[in-house]
Amino acid sequence: MNRHLLEQLFEWSAIRWLAAAGYLARGAFWWALGRRYRAFSDLCWVARASRTPFLQARAERVVLRVIEHIRRTGHNPIADWYRADRASAACANIYKQGGRGSADLLRDLIVLRAATKDEKGVVLLKYVRTFHAIVALLDVDAHDDFADTQRELPIHLIVGRDADSVGSPFR
Repeated sequence: MNRHLLEQLFEWSAIRWLAAAGYLARGAFWWALGRRYRAFSDLCWVARASRTPFLQARAERVVLRVIEHIRRTGHNPIADWYRADRASAACANIYKQGGRGSADLLRDLIVLRAATKDEKGVVLLKYVRTFHAIVALLDVDAHDDFADTQRELPIHLIVGRDADSVGSPFR
């Protein structure tokens, strides 16, 4: 199916509702199997793009529960879920740094400001896939002692420890 036809079909509320119900059901299925990243990705689509108020509200509740957990604890389980998913390895393999790929991660990011002892660095990611690659390939769980130890990456994109601490959103 071409994109134009899909966009026309998606204008019909019944098609959007069926798609949203399918993604919501698939998200619940992935969650039950422990495939949290896949589940969360499906739920985010329903919350963001489905334009189906009832199903959108259900998915938003889950997404907002995860966001509230991140705010409350400072722990972002989404990165852990991603690293545990096959999608992370597939993304890493696109890059030379991660495996057999031909893409160069260092060409997909630009350092705007280097980290110092007093300030975190700023990195511009050129493509959406680059964000995924950063999480898949680099230690983004860097500690604040970087300037003293010079052992860890001086960026703080995501901090995470326990991927299952959010619990089931389908209660």
